[in-house]
Amino acid sequence: MLVAGRTPPDVVSLIRSIRAFRPELSPREGEVVAYIAAGFTHDQTATRIGLSPHTVDTYLRRVRAKLNAGTTAELIRLSLTGAATRRPG
Repeated sequence: MLVAGRTPPDVVSLIRSIRAFRPELSPREGEVVAYIAAGFTHDQTATRIGLSPHTVDTYLRRVRAKLNAGTTAELIRLSLTGAATRRPG
């Protein structure tokens, strides 16, 4: 959930991009990906949005599955570009 004054502007911008390119992601999944894409660690992301690090990891695993992404870098690229997911290989 976006909190005015608490969410860094670069993260807000990333969240908006993710929502535009990836409507299949839940708002919370998009928020978690945005924090990771902005360079926050799992622990920092968890603290910022009021989750446990384990829950952050769970959200990222769900997003990887939805986008068929094998790595964090690929997950971020697919989330922010709207590129087609890779085909099983």
